[in-house]
Amino acid sequence: MATSFAIIIREVAKHLNAYRSGDASTVNTDYTVATPTTTQVADPFFSLAFIQDKVIDAHGRLALEIANVRAHPWRAWIGNSVTATIASGVVLPLVATNAKSIVGCWGQVLNGGTIMSEAAPERVQQYLYDPLNFNQPNLYYIDGGYIYHTASSMTINCCTYERSTVAALVTSTPPGNITLPDVLVDAIVAGAVMECIIEAKGVEQASYFKTLFEGAIASIRQGQTTMPMMTLKATA
Repeated sequence: MATSFAIIIREVAKHLNAYRSGDASTVNTDYTVATPTTTQVADPFFSLAFIQDKVIDAHGRLALEIANVRAHPWRAWIGNSVTATIASGVVLPLVATNAKSIVGCWGQVLNGGTIMSEAAPERVQQYLYDPLNFNQPNLYYIDGGYIYHTASSMTINCCTYERSTVAALVTSTPPGNITLPDVLVDAIVAGAVMECIIEAKGVEQASYFKTLFEGAIASIRQGQTTMPMMTLKATA
């Protein structure tokens, strides 16, 4: 079950001491409100909009880190899509069939339902120069922003991400859910808090949360699905 961005926003705001002052009952009521507003988050330095931006930034950073690890099982969370059909010798697309920007490394290259194999340029070009004398192999190679392959056309599995999509979830009433696994809630909070520095305000705790966030990123880069010092969050 996905976690609401409201939980992340309220945790970040609490770490930053950004809630309005009041007695214990008022503070507790403000903290648990379903849609945080400037009535509750009233700090002149760490404003609600600023906190929301940093939450979006941290969420996006984690999404891109996941997308950059080709074998990571969480890539399915990152706008899982596919390219339109691609001919040989053309520029790789920037947008997938879901009309969103392609991010991270490429996934499997497919000729219909058959997985194509990456090969040395010489092998692919040998077939392209003389296709009549070879049985058609399922090979490809990528050269810069271009792809060359031995099929009539092919597609590539890919991840997609748009900041505007996440921003709409964060600022909706009530806020929508994160588009990453729940185990990353603490990492999103840590990534947001570490970026919340106004002049000298927030520097010391930013260093602590930076350590947590970088630990999560290191785990993702190693293909792990458990986060150091991170726990699953309640969703209510």
